Amino acid sequence: MSLIILIFWALEISKNSVTQMGFGKGAFKEDVMIAPKLYTNNYQNRKVEIKADSAKKFNNNDSIILLERPNGNTYLTKTNTINFAAKKGIYDKNIGQLNLSEEVHIWSTKGTNFFTEKITYDIDSGIFSSDASITLFGPWGSLVGKGVFFNTKTSVIRIKEKPILKFKIENDK
Repeated sequence: MSLIILIFWALEISKNSVTQMGFGKGAFKEDVMIAPKLYTNNYQNRKVEIKADSAKKFNNNDSIILLERPNGNTYLTKTNTINFAAKKGIYDKNIGQLNLSEEVHIWSTKGTNFFTEKITYDIDSGIFSSDASITLFGPWGSLVGKGVFFNTKTSVIRIKEKPILKFKIENDK
């Protein structure tokens, strides 16, 4: 999986030392990325863009990035895009996985909206999954339940437990 990272680094460094990033013990409080834009490819080799207000490495591991206010999109076709946003996220580029948490909103250009508190996007397989409570809204109505499995390859959404479906009728606003 190719990964191109376009990043503006903002370093919080100690007052007494300046050194090149990644070198020197104790020279940095943390490596922080401000307004990062991360790019990778999904299972169709189409662009996935992940942006955030800020990001930092997890335990000095370059492969795991902690995200504040992540948002972005994955292109399924030229006319169908899945967008996402949350308060927190963790991107693991080694396994191609984005974990979103706290006030997660996922929406498509086809009009479907997901709301949950936690979801995982497996970029390589194109699957969003969660065991948390979820609410879906679309032009067809609403669906509430616990746990979701959304396969972007087939556009199939499966609610794992206690699904309640309400179809929209013409008189509904």
